[in-house]
Amino acid sequence: MSSDEKQLPMFDDVRPWMGAGGQTEDDKIKARHALQLAVANSLLNNVEQKVAQILHRYPLTRDDDIGLVIEYWRQFHRKTIADCKPLELEVMYDLELYENITRMRRFIQHDLKMYIASPHIRRNRGERQMEFYNLLAAARSTTAEVRVYLDDTGNEGKGYTGYAGICAINWKQWAPQHAALCEYREKLPLDTVRFADLDAKTRPHAIGLLEELRGRCSGLLFLGHAVHVRGDTHRTRMSLLVQLVIKTLEKLDELKCLTHPMGVLVVKEAEDGFDKMLLEQLKGDLAYQIAYTFPDRVKLNDLQALPKGRELMLELADLIAGAMQRRTFPGGYNPKDRVSEIVYNLTGFEDPRDAGTVFKTYF
Repeated sequence: MSSDEKQLPMFDDVRPWMGAGGQTEDDKIKARHALQLAVANSLLNNVEQKVAQILHRYPLTRDDDIGLVIEYWRQFHRKTIADCKPLELEVMYDLELYENITRMRRFIQHDLKMYIASPHIRRNRGERQMEFYNLLAAARSTTAEVRVYLDDTGNEGKGYTGYAGICAINWKQWAPQHAALCEYREKLPLDTVRFADLDAKTRPHAIGLLEELRGRCSGLLFLGHAVHVRGDTHRTRMSLLVQLVIKTLEKLDELKCLTHPMGVLVVKEAEDGFDKMLLEQLKGDLAYQIAYTFPDRVKLNDLQALPKGRELMLELADLIAGAMQRRTFPGGYNPKDRVSEIVYNLTGFEDPRDAGTVFKTYF
């Protein structure tokens, strides 16, 4: 490998996203005190204060997300609902998003330790996390192949590019879930699921696919790296892909999943121009970096470029990558924004307590 080939742009502070999880205890104490004052003074200036007020006044909503959302809509969108005659489901476009309300409930209960749910509810809410760690424990004792599916966010003249997608920690164990997802996907009347093509007609199919994935998340990591860049993005994208795979493996190492030698399969969407010029070099760079970072522990089995319409996981990676860009460059509320909200709620990109998330946007 020549010295020129190794001169890829690197971004040293691209690391697992911390978000609210990076708050110190003093920060949380101040935030808790400020929210307590807001509730005491009946301040309702933002979603956080409104959700806290409901949790304070209606204790049953602490255990019931649906009840919380209904009460929120009743109190703060009363006129919108009343003006919708006859009442139609489309009114939900004008209401505060379900995910925003429940995400704020999680922040108040989990981070600020206020208006805590009852013990049995907390146990139930922890079941998904427990399933994730149970699968990690199984992965530690089984020789496995890690599979990483990535799609680029696109550039579209916005000076922004990156990769996002999904990592299956132990493909042998997750393969039955993949088969079930493929069976569901075959029933959808879409040739290829693409975030860029979503509209009012196709959005329900994308949402249905994401909801199906929601019940099969145990054993997955959701991934994303992105940077602002100008001009030719090819070499930047090469660097980002390598770094994202390495950060993913480092996350698995942190979770004690790399205790046995294993291989890595990386799959990206096929791009004629990019692949013809750079795929082999990218494969060599990635193999070198994996071997350097995890000597005698992890090796690159292959880097494949496949058409998106032939691989469900690449379609899901496309939805995640598209949502990541959409959150950076919002375009008004439309079907894409609704899907973007669901993606962020599913992936945990805005909930750093979820150990299944590796995400960073570099500015």
